[in-house]
Amino acid sequence: MDTEKGKNHNSSDNLIQDNEENIEEVQRIYDAMLESILNSSEDMIYFKDTKGVYINCTKAYADFHGKSIQEIIGLNGYDLHNDEFAKFFDDQDMEMVKTLKSVKNEWWGTDVNGRKMRLETVKSPYFDKDGCVLGVIGIIRDITEKYQAEMELKENRKYLRAVLETSQDAFWVIDEKGNFLDVNSAFSKMSGYSREELLYMKISDLEMKENVRGIETRINKILTVGKDRFETVHRGKNGNSYEIEVTASLFDKKKGLVVGFARDISLSKAEERRIRHLSFHDHLTGLYNRRYIEDSMDRLDTPRNYPFTIMMLDVNSLKLTNDAFGHQLGDQVLVSIAESIKKACRDDDIVGRFGGDEFIVLLPRTDKADAEKIRDRVKELVAQLQIGPMKVSVSVGYSTKNSDSKIMSDILNEADSMMYRDKIKNAKETQNQIIKIILENINRRHDSEKIHSKRVSAYCEKLAIAMGYGKRIAEDVKKAGELHDIGKIVLPEELLNKADPLSREEYDLFRQHPETSYQILKSTDEYAYLAEIVLHHHERWNGSGYPEGLIGEDIPLLSRIIAVADTYEAMTGERPYTQAMVSEKAVDELKAIAGTQLDPELVEAFVEKVVK
Repeated sequence: MDTEKGKNHNSSDNLIQDNEENIEEVQRIYDAMLESILNSSEDMIYFKDTKGVYINCTKAYADFHGKSIQEIIGLNGYDLHNDEFAKFFDDQDMEMVKTLKSVKNEWWGTDVNGRKMRLETVKSPYFDKDGCVLGVIGIIRDITEKYQAEMELKENRKYLRAVLETSQDAFWVIDEKGNFLDVNSAFSKMSGYSREELLYMKISDLEMKENVRGIETRINKILTVGKDRFETVHRGKNGNSYEIEVTASLFDKKKGLVVGFARDISLSKAEERRIRHLSFHDHLTGLYNRRYIEDSMDRLDTPRNYPFTIMMLDVNSLKLTNDAFGHQLGDQVLVSIAESIKKACRDDDIVGRFGGDEFIVLLPRTDKADAEKIRDRVKELVAQLQIGPMKVSVSVGYSTKNSDSKIMSDILNEADSMMYRDKIKNAKETQNQIIKIILENINRRHDSEKIHSKRVSAYCEKLAIAMGYGKRIAEDVKKAGELHDIGKIVLPEELLNKADPLSREEYDLFRQHPETSYQILKSTDEYAYLAEIVLHHHERWNGSGYPEGLIGEDIPLLSRIIAVADTYEAMTGERPYTQAMVSEKAVDELKAIAGTQLDPELVEAFVEKVVK
């Protein structure tokens, strides 16, 4: 691999790590890297999607097949190779997509001009930002010269110098003590030292301090068995470390000479680490994922870890939070709670995200008393969190295994059951708190909304009583009237307070608030029975309303009551976009739309018994 390119990859990785919160900058860097590779790489590189179709490649790859890049895009393996080769490569690609493992192989290929070449292919899956596999990237290098040189070196040393200087890979020759006797230009570029400097150094001088004894052991092994292949980490002249893959063999047993091939694998190793991290960690919180937790439960289930406690935690009313304030704030809640749980636990405890709003902690050598202390610390830290307008809380349950008499799944179920009981105990209080926060935020953003909701609520109660529907219906419609516009929490503040007429797009957005109100109320235990009523308060008697276009008595009775009260209050109350009507004019308007927009019987009762 070209060493300067390897350095650029390292620098880019470092830049990405330093700016991981700046997604746009990361994307720009990766786009620039990809463009640079495609325009300048001497290697043959291609990108396939998960179905084996080419989506991009370098010019070198296209030239190998006698085609342009555009001609390559859209083809599959069978369009470029014979059936045997195509099947082999396609099967291999599909296996990689499933296993997420990189592969490397060598093969004989023939270019468009009939030249037979020894090729090395390194292929890896590539992913989107959420860790979903998008396809396969393949890097093909012509290693014909290297391959032939390795064969020839076994018979005649006189070609060693030529091979060293013409190879794209880094080569070196050392004696049995590790002193450099020869290096090629590629090795000088990779290490940053000149050939003259290296000839006064030992290979151990490049090794990271902790690896020095290891490289001495490697040399002894090569001198004994004749060859070795390994990975190590070198530190260059500039102080930066880089990972290399070394293939070394005994060149002259009598003189103790060893020749080695070194390749910078920093980029591929970083990708392997990224894939490994994704396979065991939750992408949002960075905690261990369910797969790792379940593996750990089996691995740690030994008597030396007893008492072993499993703690389950659930974020209270996360769905309600998401519905009211959006998933972005919901994600912030999850991240903040994850940090609080880690802070409350000990270094040896294993903290993971077990599901959407569930966390789990594995506590080896932890009895019930210690588990209760950890639980209390978690609840205390979480109670201190303030995410946007939200105060959050968690429900917690735990169970302890003291011997082999119980299996881990039983302990997990017991912890889950205890957590569920805690959740039931806290559910109503948490949901009511969130509903209160939602209403406070709507009222804060829209000055007249609080007055509007209270008046609508009062009108609803009076109309229900006037119709003789009974105390229970009157109370229900009063509460529904108070909550009917709770879905406006998702509307922009400027839309709620806009004095000018709404645009088509703004009106379409405004029309969504009954469905949002429905989702919010449906997420609560106390108000779920009102969700359907609130959903339909903008339906019209003639079927021209929304969201479902219900007609006449198909519209729930309490929804029709809210519609009358809401319409009258909207006409007589102060609004940014219109002046309040006097009651007499509002009554005339109600009568005019009775039988089209509003239930005529309810309008008559409202006019005769509520307004008067």
